[in-house]
Amino acid sequence: MRANLSHYLGRLWRFGVILSLDDHIAEKLVEQTCICALELEPVLFCTKRMDCWLFSMLHSFWFNGHRSRRYRPGQLNANHRVRAATRDCGSHERDGAELVLQVMELPNAYRATLFLAYVEGMSYREVAEVLALPVDAVTNALATARILLAESTIRSEGTVPGEVV
Repeated sequence: MRANLSHYLGRLWRFGVILSLDDHIAEKLVEQTCICALELEPVLFCTKRMDCWLFSMLHSFWFNGHRSRRYRPGQLNANHRVRAATRDCGSHERDGAELVLQVMELPNAYRATLFLAYVEGMSYREVAEVLALPVDAVTNALATARILLAESTIRSEGTVPGEVV
């Protein structure tokens, strides 16, 4: 279990950064998740994907801590954003680093959903299980997030929708 858990540390940290926008809080969330995973190891055999189980625990720690206002969202400087986007990525995953940077610019309501679906490659059903949401809510959040990303891209490129360049 310990060896398997170490395989997910970078991905868990990135998810923590996506949720909190603070690398120190992300580290605390990963620590809590790892401790819990080691304590609950027998429960793992009831789940099909270890990553979904770990992301779900981390999200629960974030949600419960956020709700009790122990964690306050921070602001990452440019260096921390790049580190979050590229940490523990293989060469084939570096292409997704730009997407991670864009995800960090989204409002809280959409960051986790978009990150899990498009960066981590989870199905809508898996994202719904991790975030404890109905699948319809995940679908709606992803649709809205795609619109926000498109609008952000249009603003950054300085083009007007429908304009021929």
